[in-house]
Amino acid sequence: MTPSLPLTTLARYTTPPSRCGYLPAERSSLAYRVLVDVTAAQHEALLARGWRRFGCEWFRPVCPACTACRSLRIPLATFTPSRSQRRALRGNATVQVVMQAPTITGAHLRLYNAYHAAMHRQKGWPWHPIDPVEYFQSYLVG
Repeated sequence: MTPSLPLTTLARYTTPPSRCGYLPAERSSLAYRVLVDVTAAQHEALLARGWRRFGCEWFRPVCPACTACRSLRIPLATFTPSRSQRRALRGNATVQVVMQAPTITGAHLRLYNAYHAAMHRQKGWPWHPIDPVEYFQSYLVG
């Protein structure tokens, strides 16, 4: 982190341990920080230390007895896709990437809610549908 620019932390909390969504025999917990005005250098430093983010919320696993979850950063300069990755790339050749100002539509909400409902059924994720305000605060702010 840049010493002259400390992180502005609005909140810090840790979720209570619960069943891990990836390794059902393990217990998982996440540390959260709500940060604002994060610089590019601070962003990179947080990513390097295993933090990930949605909007202003940054999180990382802090599981009580397991360290199997590791954030991965892939060195693109030396990365060579595997056969299955090349096949997936060919299969998705028609997918378009659109760069635009952040937006929210009914389609965004339906997709988000359908995915999380499926993960609730398949993996037991906690389920609560997201509304436009919560979606905006989680994904468009920050």
